[in-house]
Amino acid sequence: MASFVSHTAGALAVVACFAFASAACGAVAESPDPVSEPSAATPAAPVAPVAPVAPAAPVAPAAPACALRPAAPSASATSLRLSRIELGDRDHVTGTSSFGASLLPLFTATYASPSGAWSGASFLQLEPDGSGLLSLVDEQGATVRIPLRAARVVSADGLRGSLEAVIPAGALANALRFDLPALGRQFCAGDTIQAVAERIRGATDSVTSYDAAPETACDGITLALAFEGETAAAPAAPKRTACD
Repeated sequence: MASFVSHTAGALAVVACFAFASAACGAVAESPDPVSEPSAATPAAPVAPVAPVAPAAPVAPAAPACALRPAAPSASATSLRLSRIELGDRDHVTGTSSFGASLLPLFTATYASPSGAWSGASFLQLEPDGSGLLSLVDEQGATVRIPLRAARVVSADGLRGSLEAVIPAGALANALRFDLPALGRQFCAGDTIQAVAERIRGATDSVTSYDAAPETACDGITLALAFEGETAAAPAAPKRTACD
């Protein structure tokens, strides 16, 4: 009985020790849970300012579809030295000729040569597909090389007749970059070449191909001329140096 009471008293003491955390029980304060101290907040990286959105560049309106297109080419392989050449607009030569109406005055002023002065030294070269080259050469040997497309020749003997064709504007402008400096490097000064190129673009009135898509913009210049000549091989093209 005494042993039971003794064990019971010991058990109650242990319970009391846990219940009241008595120092007499030799209780050791429990360490708090090892919770790390909150670290100082890392400052947020500065936000780069948002660049203003540039306004969209205006979209250039599409060039309108060209209303004029050449007929299918009708030419044979030809190489003629021209003893007579008559360039003009529709009032002088049968057929539409924007070259005669818009560009001939420019060429006459630049080369100081009326169209008649080109007779005798100029050459006309054509291929069956309608492509070709008209080389206008004045009395001093200055040359204007005019590329041709969609050429149609009306001639009884191939030596005299009329020619209708379309001049590709871009190819003509590029040819003049080489031909004009041969007259003098002053043609490379300032905006001369650019002004000539703009004049050429302003003269476009036709597409260069008879089978171009309906929506194609004008990229060619109509040409009509009367000619007379004799069969001869064209001379080699002179070497040219373009404007820088």
